[in-house]
Amino acid sequence: MVAIIHTATSVAHVLRYNEWKVAQGTACCIGAENYLSDPASLSWSMKLRRLTDLAILNGKVLRNAVHISVNFRPGERVTTHLLQRVARSYMACIGYGRQPYLVYQHLDAGHPHIHVVSISVNEGGRRLSIRPGQLKEAKEKVEREFGLVPRLSARPDSPAIPIQRLHYGAAPMTTAVARITDLIFGRYLFGSFEEMNALMREYGITARRCRGKHTADDYVVFQAVDERGKHRGVPLKASLLPSKPTLAWLEMKYRVNRINRRGCVRPVKNAILRAFHMQRPETFEEMTRILAQQSIQILAPDDSLRTGRLYVDHRTGGVFTEHLLGNLPAPEHLVPHPVRQHPSFHESWFMRPGHQPDAVDPD
Repeated sequence: MVAIIHTATSVAHVLRYNEWKVAQGTACCIGAENYLSDPASLSWSMKLRRLTDLAILNGKVLRNAVHISVNFRPGERVTTHLLQRVARSYMACIGYGRQPYLVYQHLDAGHPHIHVVSISVNEGGRRLSIRPGQLKEAKEKVEREFGLVPRLSARPDSPAIPIQRLHYGAAPMTTAVARITDLIFGRYLFGSFEEMNALMREYGITARRCRGKHTADDYVVFQAVDERGKHRGVPLKASLLPSKPTLAWLEMKYRVNRINRRGCVRPVKNAILRAFHMQRPETFEEMTRILAQQSIQILAPDDSLRTGRLYVDHRTGGVFTEHLLGNLPAPEHLVPHPVRQHPSFHESWFMRPGHQPDAVDPD
């Protein structure tokens, strides 16, 4: 289980995002704690007013909207009733048990997850704060209480569920880009704009930084690309998407991801080293195939990714550059080569600098 907490200045924007998902048929409201009615009986204005009535009690709290995402392992069996209980227990552990909050079950990702919308001002007008270490304690307590799988534990029965590549013209562009970007943001732990962009291109989307015409502030746009890398359609500003993945939001996402992916490095590195030592691939294509069987994908470097190849673990969501993994084959060895004219892939990795293999008789 992984819980991510974001704060925002507008609770209306956070609520509108989740209600937009409900209107699209990719989410449903399964809980309305400390409201006077059940979720099915609440209108948009009733949901929002309950939260804003508390927000106005303390105007000094600018970022009073709380948006929590609770994610579970792919393949983990969770029912709606279990999700409601998890949300209730987790909110109580972080001190929000008496706050009004809405629970949304999202259905558009490859893993079960819920979103919780609440407010950080209580009925006495005091701001609720979370002490250091409280989030980790709450996460571990909920995992023990309901028998949930921890973030980094291995689950051989949890296959990676692929994200469908964007096909230009098959669906409204805003809806298609929003769906794919939301899946990528929720599933993968990339640590920079370049890493995110390299991953998105695999699914038919590219991101670009742009300079504003009337302001010095930069902004980000998303655009569809075909298999040849050619841009298709009109670029979409991040502010037009429901999740609003602006540059400021992305920078915060990078920082959180860099922390969360630290524990995912060892499984990926061990899988790569086992492939070298035990299966001894002869070509780069064979190495790619072996790692793909373990849901690890190698993305070739391009002009924007100056750190070399990218390793994507589709099981844990970790995204790593060669530098982060460390002590791996040098980039010049990770190229396709004919087996009869060059040393094997395994031999080229262990070859001493300056050593040349014996000539191979072409006949």
